[in-house]
Amino acid sequence: MKSFWGLIPRNILKNKKRNFLIGVSIMLAAALITSLSIIESSIIKNAKQGYIDASGGIYDVMAYQLGYKNMSKFKEDEILKKATIVTNVGIHKVKDSKTEISIDGYDENAKHILNFKLLKGKYPEKENEIAIESWILDEILPNYKLGDKINLSYENNYSRNKKLIGENEFTLVGVIKYTREEDSLKNRGKAYITNDCAKKIVKDIPVEYSAYGIKKDKYSLKDVEIILKLTNDYEQMFIRTNAFKEFTLDTIKVFNGIFKMIFWIVGVVAAIVIYNIFNIMVTERTKDFGIFRALGTSPGKIKTLVILEGIALGVIFIPIGILIGGAFITLLINNANISNFYIPKDGLKWSCIVGFFSIIGGAYFPAKKASKITPMEAIFSNNNLELKGHMLKPGLEPEEKFRKNFSFISNMAYLNLIRNKKRFITTVISFNITIIMFFGVNFLIGTMNPIKDFKNKFGGDFIIKSSSVQGDQGLTKKNIENISKIPSVNIKDKEKYINMLLQIPKDSVTSAGYEYLKAYCGSNKASLDNLNKGICNFNSYSYGYEKDEIEKLKEFVKFGEIDYEEMKENPYVILIQNKYSKVNEDDFVKLKIPLYDEHGEFKGDNTVEFKVIAVLDESKVNLSERCITTIMSNEAMERYLNVKNYSNLKVSLSDENQYDNVKTLINKEIKNSKEITLLDYKSELEKLKKDSKDQLTILYSFIAIVFIVVIINIINVMNMSVILRKKDISMLRAIGIGNKGVKEMILKEGLFYGIASGLSGSILGTILVYVLSYIVKRSSNKIIAFHIPIVSIVLSLIISITVCAISALLPLRKVFKDSIIDSLRSIE
Repeated sequence: MKSFWGLIPRNILKNKKRNFLIGVSIMLAAALITSLSIIESSIIKNAKQGYIDASGGIYDVMAYQLGYKNMSKFKEDEILKKATIVTNVGIHKVKDSKTEISIDGYDENAKHILNFKLLKGKYPEKENEIAIESWILDEILPNYKLGDKINLSYENNYSRNKKLIGENEFTLVGVIKYTREEDSLKNRGKAYITNDCAKKIVKDIPVEYSAYGIKKDKYSLKDVEIILKLTNDYEQMFIRTNAFKEFTLDTIKVFNGIFKMIFWIVGVVAAIVIYNIFNIMVTERTKDFGIFRALGTSPGKIKTLVILEGIALGVIFIPIGILIGGAFITLLINNANISNFYIPKDGLKWSCIVGFFSIIGGAYFPAKKASKITPMEAIFSNNNLELKGHMLKPGLEPEEKFRKNFSFISNMAYLNLIRNKKRFITTVISFNITIIMFFGVNFLIGTMNPIKDFKNKFGGDFIIKSSSVQGDQGLTKKNIENISKIPSVNIKDKEKYINMLLQIPKDSVTSAGYEYLKAYCGSNKASLDNLNKGICNFNSYSYGYEKDEIEKLKEFVKFGEIDYEEMKENPYVILIQNKYSKVNEDDFVKLKIPLYDEHGEFKGDNTVEFKVIAVLDESKVNLSERCITTIMSNEAMERYLNVKNYSNLKVSLSDENQYDNVKTLINKEIKNSKEITLLDYKSELEKLKKDSKDQLTILYSFIAIVFIVVIINIINVMNMSVILRKKDISMLRAIGIGNKGVKEMILKEGLFYGIASGLSGSILGTILVYVLSYIVKRSSNKIIAFHIPIVSIVLSLIISITVCAISALLPLRKVFKDSIIDSLRSIE
């Protein structure tokens, strides 16, 4: 060995078992951080994909208008990072089917901003090349293949009483998938052509153009909305923000905050564990350090030696921990499929930060303590640097009342904890963190268990939903009549739904509501003129209910009175309002509805006045986010708003044996209506069970990893306790206290750790459950009564006491291997 620093690899190789134990703790800490980062990445990725599927893209703002004027300015606006323009050529109606194809022209940015996925072939690049959604190609006869020629006729009602009609031959070059769940026309698919091709077809005709933009990072979504709406060049455009993206990004911020907090918790646990392990390592080598000091080694060199040994172990075991944690959680998330193995950059970063900082911190303080002692103190210390004079003050003669009933052995066990308070407290804290997490997860699973009472929440055995009730779309009375004739079918509830403008009296609009409308109108002169005249139109959702559903709303009435029979015959509505309005009972509101002919063609608007008979408490019932909502009877919706078809139908069965047969017959009834979908209880329950199982597996696996780290910590602490007291234990054996007595003393130390950890953890866990129940009650308006989590408390006490007792007994094998004489000699 030519250098003092050559001791680092020699010490690592010489003490393989001890260093392996340290390495396992470092490895588990890194695995834990990596697992967390993958879980966080998976949750955020799914959330982002959720808003992309809902809104049809990653855009922040969209605009549309008739004609191309100023669209190019919008695309190049300085507040937008990237934008795309879509030209609507027209609608092709598939022969002998309700299926429609929307032929649209897209530019190069569209495939990056909108939610397109190329399944086969390529995106169109040349004139008259086309890509079509796969489900449409399955319905068109003959079955076309890539390279085939397709003739598509189209019709575009670009303004009232004006149409663009034509037919073009296209070459099929791609098969695509496009998802936009908010699109109400589920029977309408997409056909993708180039924007240049689309412009040649429409020429100067003012068809509808759409634009989708991604904002620059320095602007908020609200800033973008206001700036664009106040720009004079865009006054003819309808502009709105992507509410799905806005909500999701806000939710992601909450997730990020939660995971940062968890990273800190894990970091604390890892630091405590690694600190205790390095404390053991330094304590075992106290005499070695004394010899180094006697040979002239400076305290600084000893301290650096210990820290560099720890870093060397980190370099070896942190990458192993990252790989193990990544593989483990990937297998859980992907159902034992490792093909999607991926570790986020944040996972690598935080694993290294927590690992190395914990190592440096854990090694520094024990090393600092060891480097300061004199050579003589180190040689005669019996490796115990912990016991100072003030720590020896508590004696075997108990002064506390609760100790007077303790046996001699119990008092010995208790005194050892008192003399090593720091170690005792840090160990209990690390165990407490695991117990608190266990309480929190159990509460959330028990309270928010989606499977519990799922059938009651689902509303029956089947739900038949329509995304639109315009024209001849939606569930018709004939559909419902045919479904009701199916054997064992009972119609539980029928619901109607429509989106429209709600006009509220000017004096019933709050200042916040007026500011909202002003911003919403932007620079649109016609809209601003209407607002200045006192015409206050809010976007609104209206629901039509049957008697039973309306009766259920009575408990939420804030003021007014609900009378279903009156609502059935008259233009009466129930209102759910937000901070933008202050409508009272007996006020009148107007609903502006679009009118369609029997073929679904738009033929104008109609305004109907309704009387508000009751206002509901918006904190207890909220049918749609960020929107004023009206509720009326189904009869009134048909009579006054001309909404004949239904959007939602709940079905229950009198004979469960008919389940599959009924499902088949309902699917047969709605097969020609792409806007209508069937949800069945059994399938939805299986999906829910699978999702819940995956979530439970991830949550409890995470707790299990933390628990393993904590167990290693406890084993190391008890091992350290035995090492530091080897001389004391040998003397106790020499004066007649046999192996059984020593075993009892160490076991009781472990029981003290277990009882203290279990009790304090249960108290803190119960406090957490109380806080969580309060938060859930306030945020979700659920009626949740706080109950002391008896089951969690009992399990925590049993597990903590058992684990600590077993951990205490493991190190005794080292003590009992040597004879009493050999133990005493080794000390001297």
